Amino acid sequence: MANEEHAYFFQIHNSQVPVQRDKMLRNKAALEQAMKEFREKWGKIKSADRDVDDKLKKAAEQYEELLDAAAKVAVNAEKETKEVVAETLGKVLSVGLKLVNLGPIEYVLKGAAAALKRHVNETQARKLEIYALLSLEETVFASFKEAREIVTEFLEDNNYERIKDAWDDADDAAEQMESVMATVGQKSDAADLGKALKEELAKVFASAENAYKEFAREHEYLFFGPLGTDYRMELMEDDTWKRFSESWKRRREDFDDLLRTRMFEPNPDKVVEMSLEGLSADDKARIYSQLEGALRELLQAWNEWKGFTDDPYWVLESREGLKSVLEAMR
Repeated sequence: MANEEHAYFFQIHNSQVPVQRDKMLRNKAALEQAMKEFREKWGKIKSADRDVDDKLKKAAEQYEELLDAAAKVAVNAEKETKEVVAETLGKVLSVGLKLVNLGPIEYVLKGAAAALKRHVNETQARKLEIYALLSLEETVFASFKEAREIVTEFLEDNNYERIKDAWDDADDAAEQMESVMATVGQKSDAADLGKALKEELAKVFASAENAYKEFAREHEYLFFGPLGTDYRMELMEDDTWKRFSESWKRRREDFDDLLRTRMFEPNPDKVVEMSLEGLSADDKARIYSQLEGALRELLQAWNEWKGFTDDPYWVLESREGLKSVLEAMR
């Protein structure tokens, strides 16, 4: 009888029921812990992305303001120069060029050139800041991509199939207890034990299964599987930059209508579109000679500034690399 009892408990000891049950419990615990950790991870990623986006929008607004300010400088330069030139030409026609000081015209032209250069430098600084922030956003995306890779690796050992396989193996082991026993009494006891174990195993499986479903519900389309559109848009926010780009485009068109390069182009017969008609060839040559340097300086500053508005979609284009990271996850 002692040997039979020893054999009975030895068979129970060798059963895979507790081993497979423990696998389900470990999977459940791992899923619950991972769900919490990745919830916190997503919160940090969103916070970092939101911080970058806020700084990007602020830099974009400053960039836009600088474009407007530079255009106003150019407009004022045109207006003031025309007024000073008109007044000066009136004096020249009445008293002659030798008695007229062209300094006020140079003063206006050089002042406008200096103001435009300041705006060029400030606009360049904002543009570089935006590029730096785009690089920072790329780091955020890299962190997001890394998190998805970690989740993929995690689910290799903690997926639904693993939980289901552990339950099936445990259930089979409980079912087989009766068949491995030697005596009628042991078989009866093992049958009762196996039935009770199967009922408990079903509860353990249901608990582990719920943990997986909850993990999947919260993180599917975010950290594993195809990236959901809502999450993609939350990270990318292309609409904001489309609005900014369209706004810059409209302003560029306004500037082109308002100011043409020819206004600042050095011309022996004109100063900022103001005709020198009525003056002698020698007076025109002297006026051109004295104002040419200031006009070229202003034209150079104007053309440098216009260079920043040639492509109003440069931010969107620079984000194509970032978009490709997210597109690869869809």
